[in-house]
Amino acid sequence: MNLKHLMTVISPNTDNGADRITSLCWSPNNLKLAVCGKEKVVYLYNDQGEIKDRFPTRPCDPKYGMASYIVTCLVFSPDSTKIAVGQSDNIVYIYKLGEDFGKQKKSITNKFPQPASVVAMIWPNELEFMCGLIDGKLRHTPVLPTKTKSKTFFNPESPNISLVSNPMGTEVAAGFADGRIALFAIEDSETPTLIATIHHPCAPFALAWGTESILAGGCDKKINVYDRTGKLKQYFDYSRDDKDHEFSVACASPTGQCIVFGTFNRLRLYQWSAKRKTWEEANVKDFQNFYTMTAISWRKDGTRVALATLPGGLHYFESILRRSKNSKFEVTYITPSHCIMKMTGSNLEANMKSKYSGEIVDVRLMGKDKYAVAQTMETLIICDIERNLVSEIPWSETDDKERFYFDNPNCCMIFNDGEMILVEYGRDEILGTFRTELVNPHVISVRINERLPRRHEGQANNKKLAFLLDLKTIAVVDLEYSLSLGHIVHDSKIDWLELNELAHKLLFRDRRMRLMLVDVDTMMKYTILQFCNFVQWVPQSDVVVAQSKRCIYVWYNIEVPEQSVETEVKGVAFDVLKESNRTAVLIQDGNAIHEFNLDESRIEFGTAIDDGDYVRAMAFLESVEPSSDTESMWKILAKVTLDAKELLIAERALCALGDIARAKFVRDTLTVAMRVESEGLAEAGEGAHCHEVQARLAILDGQLKLAEAIFLDNNDVESAISMYEAMHKWEDAIGLAQVKAHPYLKKLVDDYLGFLTSSGQYELAAEFLERNGNPTYAVQLYLEGGLPTKAAKLVITNSNIQLEHDILNQISTGLLNGDFFEESGDFFDSTGNKTKALDCYKKAKSYDKAIRLAKVAFPNEVVPLEEEWGDYLSSNRQHDAATNHYIEAGRLTKALDAAIESRQWKKALQIIEAIDDTESVTKQYLKIGAYYESASDFHLAEKCYNNAGMPTRAVDMYTKKGMWEEAHRVATTSIRGRDELTQKYVAEANENQKQGKFAQAEKLYIAVGQHDLAISMYGAEKLFDDMLRLVQIYHPEHMSDSHKHVADIMKENDQLKGAEQHYLKASKYQDALEMYQEKGLWEDAYRVARSHGGGQAGRLVIFEWANSLSGETAVRLLKKFGQLENCIEFCCENENFAFALEIASIGSKETLPRIHQKYGKYLELQGKYEEAETQYIAADEPKEAIDMYIRNNRLQRAVDVAELYAKDELPRVLLIHAQILFEEKKLAQFESVILRAEKPELAIELYKRKGMWTEAFKLCKEYAPQNLKKLQADYDERSMTPSAHVDVMTVINQAKEFERLTEYRRAIDCYLSLNRSNLGHDLNLLEKCWTKAGELATKFLPMEPCKQYVTKIGPLLISLKSYHNAAVFYLDTNLQQDALDALIGGELWTDAKAASKEMGPKWEEYVRRKHTEFLKSAGQVEQLEDVNFVAALDLLCEQGLWQKCLERAKKNEGLLHHYAGRYVYHLLKQKLPIEAMHVYMENGVPANKHHYPLYRGISEMIFMDPRLDIFENWTNLRNLLFQLIGSITETPDCGGHSHVEFEHFLIIVHYYCNRSAFSEVPGLEILAAKCSVALLRHCDVIPVDRAFYEAGIACKKIGWDSMAFVFLNHYLDIHDAMEEGVTSTDMLDNSDIKNTDIPLNAPMPSRVCVPEDAHDEVKEWVLAASMDRSIAQELRLDERGLYEASLLNPHQQRIEDACLVTGYPALGSRVTFRVPNKVANKEDWNKLFMTAKSSNNLKVTDILEFITRWCGSNPNYSL
Repeated sequence: MNLKHLMTVISPNTDNGADRITSLCWSPNNLKLAVCGKEKVVYLYNDQGEIKDRFPTRPCDPKYGMASYIVTCLVFSPDSTKIAVGQSDNIVYIYKLGEDFGKQKKSITNKFPQPASVVAMIWPNELEFMCGLIDGKLRHTPVLPTKTKSKTFFNPESPNISLVSNPMGTEVAAGFADGRIALFAIEDSETPTLIATIHHPCAPFALAWGTESILAGGCDKKINVYDRTGKLKQYFDYSRDDKDHEFSVACASPTGQCIVFGTFNRLRLYQWSAKRKTWEEANVKDFQNFYTMTAISWRKDGTRVALATLPGGLHYFESILRRSKNSKFEVTYITPSHCIMKMTGSNLEANMKSKYSGEIVDVRLMGKDKYAVAQTMETLIICDIERNLVSEIPWSETDDKERFYFDNPNCCMIFNDGEMILVEYGRDEILGTFRTELVNPHVISVRINERLPRRHEGQANNKKLAFLLDLKTIAVVDLEYSLSLGHIVHDSKIDWLELNELAHKLLFRDRRMRLMLVDVDTMMKYTILQFCNFVQWVPQSDVVVAQSKRCIYVWYNIEVPEQSVETEVKGVAFDVLKESNRTAVLIQDGNAIHEFNLDESRIEFGTAIDDGDYVRAMAFLESVEPSSDTESMWKILAKVTLDAKELLIAERALCALGDIARAKFVRDTLTVAMRVESEGLAEAGEGAHCHEVQARLAILDGQLKLAEAIFLDNNDVESAISMYEAMHKWEDAIGLAQVKAHPYLKKLVDDYLGFLTSSGQYELAAEFLERNGNPTYAVQLYLEGGLPTKAAKLVITNSNIQLEHDILNQISTGLLNGDFFEESGDFFDSTGNKTKALDCYKKAKSYDKAIRLAKVAFPNEVVPLEEEWGDYLSSNRQHDAATNHYIEAGRLTKALDAAIESRQWKKALQIIEAIDDTESVTKQYLKIGAYYESASDFHLAEKCYNNAGMPTRAVDMYTKKGMWEEAHRVATTSIRGRDELTQKYVAEANENQKQGKFAQAEKLYIAVGQHDLAISMYGAEKLFDDMLRLVQIYHPEHMSDSHKHVADIMKENDQLKGAEQHYLKASKYQDALEMYQEKGLWEDAYRVARSHGGGQAGRLVIFEWANSLSGETAVRLLKKFGQLENCIEFCCENENFAFALEIASIGSKETLPRIHQKYGKYLELQGKYEEAETQYIAADEPKEAIDMYIRNNRLQRAVDVAELYAKDELPRVLLIHAQILFEEKKLAQFESVILRAEKPELAIELYKRKGMWTEAFKLCKEYAPQNLKKLQADYDERSMTPSAHVDVMTVINQAKEFERLTEYRRAIDCYLSLNRSNLGHDLNLLEKCWTKAGELATKFLPMEPCKQYVTKIGPLLISLKSYHNAAVFYLDTNLQQDALDALIGGELWTDAKAASKEMGPKWEEYVRRKHTEFLKSAGQVEQLEDVNFVAALDLLCEQGLWQKCLERAKKNEGLLHHYAGRYVYHLLKQKLPIEAMHVYMENGVPANKHHYPLYRGISEMIFMDPRLDIFENWTNLRNLLFQLIGSITETPDCGGHSHVEFEHFLIIVHYYCNRSAFSEVPGLEILAAKCSVALLRHCDVIPVDRAFYEAGIACKKIGWDSMAFVFLNHYLDIHDAMEEGVTSTDMLDNSDIKNTDIPLNAPMPSRVCVPEDAHDEVKEWVLAASMDRSIAQELRLDERGLYEASLLNPHQQRIEDACLVTGYPALGSRVTFRVPNKVANKEDWNKLFMTAKSSNNLKVTDILEFITRWCGSNPNYSL
């Protein structure tokens, strides 16, 4: 981002000193800038810097005058209509300004006195603002209601100096004068919550909250970057720059990605790098005469920055990153994630900002220039420009394959990779997705909150979608709840569909031009028009207009689709025009357009109903003639007015319909309402809301239960009972009387039974007695009513019933006389007469029950019964079922015939293989073989023919199919004469070869295994492709040789292209290359080399090609391919210098010197020095020739070359020569040569190094007298340097002498020249010397040289373990950290702490941290506790001493919960959920959202592991969740997602606990099974395979075989799907569990939760059950006609309460508890309660105790 100075709005007053602007701020709507200075008048500027408005401020008390205060801060409200003014006289005023300039009078709407001067303010949302005071208090002030007072939520007792919020306005940072920065979260609670505290080194006057960071600056000229937890992440240090001053202001951009800091005459800009997650300094702006900056504000759209300075100047800066422009729009990038698109020629603009800080990489204008689309790397931003609605959704697609559709004004449709995505404008989430390949907008209809009627205000959003699943199926989806409302399956392809605006009706048209109407609520489909070529909903109504042929059809009341208005027109309708007072259909007739007006009044009726204006609707109906159409309208009016309790209008509507009875009832109801009003029991006009009227209306609507509830809510039991009696609802009346213990209960029962028996309704009377616990009398009534079957069933199901022998005989006689043989069998079986029972079962052909009885009572009869059952089934042509019974009876031949008759060929094959006597089943083998032959399963057919002893049939079969190989195989293995067959095949193949039938010949050769003959045939015929194909199949190891052989043949025949292909396939591209080179086809050679040898091989071909040409031709060729330079290099590398020089001299003369140089190096390596010298000279490189002679020790020749060609090299050569002479000790010649080179200094230096001081002085005096003093000094220094034989005391004495002469540096150098090599025997003396050096440095030297010496002396003393002395010297030179490090290194912690205390808090923290690290590394926990308690706990965790850690952490509840959570996380990683659960049970269950994932992990692990299915585990988990939920209810999370989720977990665990307890108690097995079945309702949480397995096994144990079969069969489907990688059960066949509350889209578990042996047992049982006709594949149903465990009741559109004992719906008689919605079925509860009392089972007792704690004691019983 760049800051560009736009204008100076107010010129600074530099003549009169400070004239500061105290505060300024931009309004959120970007229109106004408020500015206030010392004159205390607030000026309002526009973005052009013009004053558009102003208003004066006022003091807290007028008596103190205007001089008593200053305006310290300004802040606009979020809606920009108000401004808060903070003042130094302890008050905040709220002024109302209005949205625009000067349109509204300025007035004070609120004032909030404060206990101290206001320093800073923020206004994060409409309901509250906050301010900081000079005394340090932070005050929170709710704006609404106005009477609410401010309250202090934080007081650090240090002045507040800054206050900012994060870009979202959800968190606040406050800076204080003591350097503290406090971070708060603005939540739903009354006051902000402290989340972290930061200790900044100085007062943070400049404070800003950016992306993921808080930046603070102050007088230390440093900017620190902290994260929201208070940790320092980054810093910028400008303290060493003298041009920088303290930071006075800071401001963050609206996105938080840029922050500007203001200092003296300078602005610094920082930008957030999303890739590196760090802040980077963007640029620095310097300004003259700005001086100190006093206030700064960034406009909310990010394009302007306003800055105020100390002299009173106000400046505008433009803050943009870049701009792009075209003919339609201009895009201004504020930050990488924020841009503004302005439309050319209009004031429209799209403000697009990524809420995820993603960089915007693409911006497009789409949808007829009404919509803008921007894309980041991770999101997609869509903007409705006209309505200024912006949506941002996650988006990772980057291949630009998506297509956008903007036909719907409320949402954007995006199609990508077969998926359609819906995005509602203004919402940052995907509205819905669906898979479809049909993306035509005409077959997708979306309605989002269109034309919501007044009577629906406050209800849920109405968002629905209709689209094509395929060409013939429409899906309707509720987008608000992501719920499928149903599918409409049609018999023809659909080409158009559209929902009405209320989305409760759907129109669609098919390819046959039929127009269909669908009621979305019921999914009923009606055909309303044929040959439809135009259809449309009339806007703002439910009127439909359609055209068929030459007629226009209008449905003014779509609720009656058979009634329409038909009008013949001329032309074709193409649109509907809706204006203020008329609606017309536009019709095109040729080039002319006509209008067909609709009846606006009839349209208005529907509108009036939707608007709730029923008087207008009634007036319309009264004004028109009665008809069938108006009749339907009167019905609608009657219904809606009854719902709205408009009784007078409802009465009129019912009268118009002729429904006199209902009209009279409404009139009586209206009389009741008027009576209630007249008696003063309700206010005028409110009588219709009294309970009597509401109950009567419910009765009129047939909702008797609702009427009962209304009566009971008002303690009017008699009226409710009377209502049921009047409606002849005797049982409801009796039930209500039982619940309320009504005194007339017995009379009601007697009257009811008397009525039933007197009217001959014995069945109903008996059923009533049966339900109410009187089975004996019920049996008698069943017999009196001629219903022996029901009497028998009652006897069978009630084992405790006591009946006389005559009654039993009467039942049996009635059953036998009525030919109810199966029921007779059941009856005899229950009464112990097994023989008669078996005979009855046989007569009834109920063989399943007969066999079941025989297995128990008559084992010898089982086999004959199985055979008899099979015969019976075969006689009824049920051969498939008969097969299994024959198998059970051991009649395999009969089973085989039945299997063949039922065409169960696989089973027949299995059976026949089990028959040992194969000769007896030859015919069956042939039948089975013939079937498999027809099914093309030749292997099984062959097997059957062979077993039948007819292998020739197999040979004939293979021959017919042309399967020669198989025929040959069978013939050779089963038929004699193998050689003869082979000869026959070969002869036939030769004949085919002669006839040119090579493919047929090949098959014959292959069939007899003569592969080589087939290969030879193709080779002889030169059909090389077929030859190579066979070689690939049968001799793949010879493929390369075969290709090369073919290529050689083609090469000889000049088939060069073909030869090339085969050389390449043989991986012999070099042979192809040589072939082309031999033929002189260089271009082809280059092509082959380039394609298969790479660029280098191609270049080599070009070089060889050029070498074969003359010089100029070669150069032209090389230039054509751009290889001239490369060819020269190649020639040089391959020592072909002659050719290189030739082509270089023609085409690249500039390379000649380089070639000569390389040629010279080549000759030098060959020892041809003179020739090499010639080449070097030709290359103009005489230095190379000189170096060559030097390397070869021919120095004189080197000197000669230097004199001739490179005089500047002559001194170097002479010096080298002199060096060699010096090493050879030829000193005279050495001096002569070096003096010739005029370098006497070098000679002197060499003499010094060798210690030849005499020669050095001599030469220096004669030839370099100017260096004599330096030489003397060097000699002196040499003499002073101590060595192994130097006298240490001499050095010390010399140092002391220097000290005496105040030559302190020389004295220090003397002391420091001593070391361990010469004083290793006396370290004490060495320490004293070094200490003396340090003392001299600190006492007598300036600071900088002193620091240099101390940095040397300190490490020396530390090496002698003189830590204290080193620290003292460091402190004397202000090297504080080095001093502390020295003391820490010596473990002098007391001294280090004392020193750090004097240095300041920073160094105290440093020593404390180092001490902590030392103790932690040493493992000294006890000592570490005194220094850093938290670090000590962390150390115990690292050592795995979790229990000790938790014991110590109990001192602090917050720490205890933290480390308990860490321990639990550790245990969960080790898959130990039980141990993790015990940690919480022992250390408390915190209701902290950081622990929620751990509770969830414990629950899910126990759900997943069947080994943990133990009662104690379930009770512990149940108690843990119960305690957790109790704690959550006292937190803000109450009612949130986590609260609901854990309540869900508690219910699941409760049923697991119940099941575990019930399964061990005799008599409670059915309750345990019900718990298992009820748990299926939660299989989206618990493992779905385990849930269905356990439910099925439980049902199987108690004899519910049909339901067990459904559940276990579904379990097997789930198990198979898991093996195939399916992730959800919605991909399975869920037809068996449809219309239940069992989730259909449960996720698959990550692993199988059922043991393999148990799986195999289930598989076998399901297979057997599938053959058992007595087991039906269906679920058990209850009196509702629904799946008995389903809580969902679609008939009454409600969800039943679940029984606390079993999880089944609580229907009929039930027990209620204190806690709402906690109920139990009375029968199950009584059984549980009595079992607990009688058995004293501790587990059952525990269940009852928990229910008491959970739901409250003293349950209420109801019938």
